[in-house]
Amino acid sequence: MAKIFDYFKNEIKKIKKGDVEPINISFFNKHKFTMMWIVAFCFIYISTKYANLLEKEEILELKQQLQSARTESVRASAEYKTQVRESRVKSLADSMHLHLTVPEQPAFKLTGK
Repeated sequence: MAKIFDYFKNEIKKIKKGDVEPINISFFNKHKFTMMWIVAFCFIYISTKYANLLEKEEILELKQQLQSARTESVRASAEYKTQVRESRVKSLADSMHLHLTVPEQPAFKLTGK
């Protein structure tokens, strides 16, 4: 454990003094496979992140479409039930021969002074 700390202390001293190995062509030749792996992993990470972002946007869009479809379904169901009730009342009134009809004009509301 002490060897590791001594190694890091020496490296920090080298950095402070400016005795760091310069980055030149020999550095790249020495570490070319490591650098290629790092670049490849960076591209993979970025592409995966982008793909996930697109999928999240698609999920949100589909959720909105589902909500719109549910709302439309409820509206259509309510409209259907209203029409069914009205037709049942009409058929019941016709079967009892009450001679009831739907007025052509709506009722007027009288307002007082």
